[in-house]
Amino acid sequence: MQACKVDNCGRRHNSLLHDKNAASSRGGKSGRGRKVTSVQKKEDSKSTKKKTKKETSGAVNSINQAGEKEEIVILQSCLAWAVSPGGERFKVRVVIDTGAEISLITRNLATKMGLNGKSTSLLINTAGGGTTASSNEKLVKFQIAELEGRYISPQIEAITTKIITQNLREVPIDISKYPHLNGIKFTENFPRDSSEVDILLGVQYANILVNGEPITSKTKGEKAPCAVPTKLGYILSGVFKGPRTKF
Repeated sequence: MQACKVDNCGRRHNSLLHDKNAASSRGGKSGRGRKVTSVQKKEDSKSTKKKTKKETSGAVNSINQAGEKEEIVILQSCLAWAVSPGGERFKVRVVIDTGAEISLITRNLATKMGLNGKSTSLLINTAGGGTTASSNEKLVKFQIAELEGRYISPQIEAITTKIITQNLREVPIDISKYPHLNGIKFTENFPRDSSEVDILLGVQYANILVNGEPITSKTKGEKAPCAVPTKLGYILSGVFKGPRTKF
C-alpha cells in the first residue's frame, strides 16, 4: 500500500482513511501540533523576557528614587539649659515657634526639674480644625539659659504635656557647602540626628529671644538654610536640598 499523501502524512493507509486530528495529535510529519507548541514556547519566552525587563526597570527606578534629593525643612530649634527655681541646669532641646500661642514642657522634664504649679487643663487645636483630647496638666515656671552662660531668660511659664511633638527629623547637612554660614557657631553640630523636643516656646517668648535678622544666602534663587540669631545662640533654620530621610 502506498504511503498516505494527505498533509505529508507518510503513513501506509488509504488516503480516504486519513484522520487529520489523529495525525496531528500523534505528531506526524505535518508537525502542526508541535509547531503550535514551539510558537507558544517562543511567545512565553518573549513574555518572560519582557516581564523580567519591566521588573528590573522598576527596581532601578526604586533605587533612583531612593537616591533622589528632597527639600528638607529645618524647624527653629536649639540646645540650651533649662534652669529650675533652685538653680539646677538641664540640657534640653527647645523649639521656638512664632505660630504657637502657648508654651509647653514635657512632663518628664518637669518632673526631673522638680517643677510644680497650679493645675490646668490642656486642649490643643491642630491643623485642619482638629483638637487633642483634654488632659489635666500643671502650669510650671522655669528659665532658659544659653549654653555658655552669657544669657538667662526672664521667668517662663509653660504647661506640662506628655509629648510636645514627634521627634524632629535628622538634618543631614554639610554646613561647609554654604558660604554664608561659614564661621557661624550654632548651638549644636551638624549633621544632626533625629531629636526629641523637651520645650516649646510660643510667640510670647520667641519675640524676646530672636535677636536680629537671619543670615541668608547671597545666591539668588538658591534654596539654602539661614542662621537665625537669638539670645540662646545661632539657630539653623529654613530649607535645603538633601537625601531622602526617615522621620
